[in-house]
Amino acid sequence: MMRLNSTTLNVLIASLLCGGCASTSVSDSLWTQVSGDGNRIVLRLDPEHPRLRQFASAQINLAADFVDDSGTPRTASLGGGSRVDAQTRVYTLPETLNNPPSGEICLYFSPADTRLGAFPIRARTAGGTDNSGFRYPDWEARVGAETRRRLNDRQKSGLDAQRNAAQRSVQQLQAELDKDQLASVEDCARRTFTAKADARGRDVIEPAAQAATARRICVRRTRELNLTSKFSVVDALGQFRNQLPSERSRQAGQFLTDWRNHFERTGADYVPELGSPREPLAIATDAETLAARPSLQPKDSIALIGAWLDAYDVCVQDTTHQLGHRYQLWQVSQGRSSDRAAAYSDYMAQECRGKFRRLNEQRALLADVDRQLGALPSAAPTSSPQAQNRNVSLNALACTLPPR
Repeated sequence: MMRLNSTTLNVLIASLLCGGCASTSVSDSLWTQVSGDGNRIVLRLDPEHPRLRQFASAQINLAADFVDDSGTPRTASLGGGSRVDAQTRVYTLPETLNNPPSGEICLYFSPADTRLGAFPIRARTAGGTDNSGFRYPDWEARVGAETRRRLNDRQKSGLDAQRNAAQRSVQQLQAELDKDQLASVEDCARRTFTAKADARGRDVIEPAAQAATARRICVRRTRELNLTSKFSVVDALGQFRNQLPSERSRQAGQFLTDWRNHFERTGADYVPELGSPREPLAIATDAETLAARPSLQPKDSIALIGAWLDAYDVCVQDTTHQLGHRYQLWQVSQGRSSDRAAAYSDYMAQECRGKFRRLNEQRALLADVDRQLGALPSAAPTSSPQAQNRNVSLNALACTLPPR
């Protein structure tokens, strides 16, 4: 809910509470005490407050208005708090927000019944327009720094994953070229490639079935990985899928569909069309290390879900490419013998040039990721809530942000 300009009801409450009385610290706060206590906001009403009965039973949420680093106005719901007694509620503040705030954060109490408007906490001043919003500067500083630190960590984690994938691709492509004694792209034209007259094997799959076959093979490799890893991506998705970003959730949906479609057909008697029956899904070393921990935090499980899904997607892509490559080779081998050698040599020369092209692309990607990693800001230490001022009165700390 957004912080609205005071409604007629709030004006009436202010009139009832303060009409005809001398200005005091109590009347200025409309018999409402708001204080900051470390990582908590405490809201306490005077026994004579006209909303006390509603306060004791109704849902009253703490909300925040702020502008993020991109200049976009945001509203965040911070929860309904907990009742200490009929006059007091305590709201635990989050350590982070979804978007990093730029400048002040305007807090306010918002009843579930939007007709009542935001809860007033001080008398209206001359020319003032807002008697409900307030600030908690200590928490503003902490949550801003911690939000940026966690976003920075998330970005670094994503870049590290890209770097590991690019490194693996560079190593694999370089090993293939070294095996064939190809030092430069010019060697592709000088090299003679001889076609093999092989009979059609199980790895020669019609194009229309290659994608499904690749997914079946990768589901089997995921099952093999489950035999040696303490971490189960299927179980983790059942617990944390609703916390994944939209793109990662889409990725998870495709994986779970493949899992349901191919699980029963990839048991112990299944012989993969490509690779060894005992070949597990290839996971990055840092993910394997994390998965081996005795216990995992939710953020660790979410990070491992990402690593497993990325490894599965790489498996599907690489296996599909290999099946396509083998089918093309078989097609070439079935051509007329007089044309086969030339066609095969031309195709392999193209594949050779393609490997050098992909190698250069992956090296460029690796350099770009390293540049981005180097440009990430150093994480600033955040202070603990215990180090902050406690029981700070917040009624008079008005916002400068206009009500939305």
